[in-house]
Amino acid sequence: MGQAHPPRWDKLVSSVPPDLGEFIVRVLLALERLLVSYPIEQITSGRLAREAGISRSTFYRQYAGVDDVLVQPFDHVIDEMTVASDGWISGTNVHLEPQLRGLHQVYLTHGPLLRAVADAEVGELKATSEAYTSMMAMWDQAVTVRIKESYPWVKQPALIAHAFNAADERLMYYDYGKGPDSISEELFEDTFQVMYRMWCSALGIQPGSEERVISSGDVSSFCARRPPAVDASRQNDRGAVVPTTRCFPIHLLPSIRQLGRRPRPALPVGGHRNGRRG
Repeated sequence: MGQAHPPRWDKLVSSVPPDLGEFIVRVLLALERLLVSYPIEQITSGRLAREAGISRSTFYRQYAGVDDVLVQPFDHVIDEMTVASDGWISGTNVHLEPQLRGLHQVYLTHGPLLRAVADAEVGELKATSEAYTSMMAMWDQAVTVRIKESYPWVKQPALIAHAFNAADERLMYYDYGKGPDSISEELFEDTFQVMYRMWCSALGIQPGSEERVISSGDVSSFCARRPPAVDASRQNDRGAVVPTTRCFPIHLLPSIRQLGRRPRPALPVGGHRNGRRG
């Protein structure tokens, strides 16, 4: 089992000064408040400046526009994601449950912001869109490397990494997108447990102990029984090369980019449906 980070993993984290300054903090907090009530496309520079209590001229001396603002807090969220999952991703601690839980907690805590960033991917906020697309592609790559090194018996690691990251992405958008106040602790726990058990099933490990499950019905045997597609390798929507052999129905889950802006979801994990913001 490797101990080093996957290639380019360190590039997920941007260097952010510890002291952003009062002005920048005011703008970032104003953005987070607005995102609770408005979709990102309805937040203009003027509205953001008013919410922050500054003039538009003062705003434009620091930022080129809303896109420029949105990238900064997203950098902080990437930093939190890295801290939450670093042990598992790096291979120094392959106990999945606490680190997957930490990642879901980051998604919930910053739900409105992450939903706005996901919307930016299919909108006109170029810098944010590029940052989001790059982060998700690197996340797919990092998880693929960890599966290969720590769970070598798993077939199709790239496909599984992309499919489960896409599933987490949809939870982030639909279930956690309105922030911590929109979902009870009980529902969060139920939702997390469903995803954790699905991850364990895909990795061929027992929930809790996370020891390998050896049986005729494990993931490897299931994958081995499936015929490969004609095209054995292709690129997914994030630009990563993945095999097309189908092992799990969850591969049908598209990312937000494939669906377009705010698609209507099927019944989400957790047994409830968050409404669309308008």
